[in-house]
Amino acid sequence: MKSRLIKWLALPVLALCVGFAPQAVFAQADDYDDLYEEDQYEVEDTDDNLSLGIGIGLVKPDGDGEIYYSAALRFRIGKRARRYDDEGGNGRKAEPGDDYNRRHNTRHRRGHGGSNDGIRGYLEPEIGFWSRNANDPGEVDEQDLYFGLNLIGVVPTHNADFFFGAGFGLHSTDTQVFNDIGVLVDESSSRLGGNVQFGVDINMGDNWALFGLGRLDLLEDRPNDRQSKVQLGVRFRF
Repeated sequence: MKSRLIKWLALPVLALCVGFAPQAVFAQADDYDDLYEEDQYEVEDTDDNLSLGIGIGLVKPDGDGEIYYSAALRFRIGKRARRYDDEGGNGRKAEPGDDYNRRHNTRHRRGHGGSNDGIRGYLEPEIGFWSRNANDPGEVDEQDLYFGLNLIGVVPTHNADFFFGAGFGLHSTDTQVFNDIGVLVDESSSRLGGNVQFGVDINMGDNWALFGLGRLDLLEDRPNDRQSKVQLGVRFRF
């Protein structure tokens, strides 16, 4: 099972790392940077550095589908800062239009004309939970509490952000099984798992978006070692 996890996850993780590496080493300049490349204003790129996503969806483990809940906090990595001089740069006096252009530079973000930053990278700690109730002899009462860390790539556009990623985490499972005489027997275990995922954020404003995603989780051992998930939710940006 471990070899299958490595096989499924190695390629997307490698693709993400290759995609983020150039961004971390070479800062990609946009059209507005060209206007001020000789100036020395100091402007921090704060677009979407932190966001919180809360979602609900369906998970398809062994057996029927169940309701799945999750929360994920994204931290941007590989962001860059732009530098411009408050005095106008190169010793020249600031012109009347400089402050407007500087502010326009800082507002060059989604919803205000898109972005030329390419793929943005994020680390995403998350927590997820689903459960199943046993109603008849032979059925299983299960709970799966997940703590994980994902590497996410986001491609921002004017109205929507497309994202993809992969990650690993720990599934803490509690199981109650009816034995032959109708008594529930408790079992608990912890298993490592990995996931691949993709989705889209529909931007509803500067500070929030609706998202949808599809995802596949692979766990070390049976039962429920392959879990397909679809989810809808809200993402708040800070």
